[in-house]
Amino acid sequence: MLRMDFLPKAYIPEREVRDLRDLLRHGAYLVRARNGLKNRVHAILSRYGIRHAFSDLFGKAGRAFLAELELRPTHQLTLEDNLLLIDALNQRIKGVTKRIDALAQQDERATWLTSMPGIGHYSAMLTAGGRDRRYQQVPVAQAALLLRGPGALRP
Repeated sequence: MLRMDFLPKAYIPEREVRDLRDLLRHGAYLVRARNGLKNRVHAILSRYGIRHAFSDLFGKAGRAFLAELELRPTHQLTLEDNLLLIDALNQRIKGVTKRIDALAQQDERATWLTSMPGIGHYSAMLTAGGRDRRYQQVPVAQAALLLRGPGALRP
């Protein structure tokens, strides 16, 4: 099949694009892991029927509330371990976020995207992260014609 050129061509992005995508995936993984731990803390409180009025249970006041709780030993250990892991993940997330922010400030497309409301550095880098060399650049007028037909350029 190879000699007959029947195998489809595969696209492998450049190393810098792959590294950026891996960094973004890693950041998303850390956030998901932290959210899972926070959900476990909420599950422990739910198991005991403990309600709270904090908008952020993991802020200063919420943490003070959690520190004062007296639970059965197993759940107390689980709560403390989850809080320690959340703190560790928060530090790692800050580090990854700083790296993504630094990369976004060097990328003109990301800078342009972050000027739009609701678009942060992570979303901008996810969108603008690395040009896909498989497709050639198409001028805006030609793209409009391709996407919407001849009427797209009329005022």
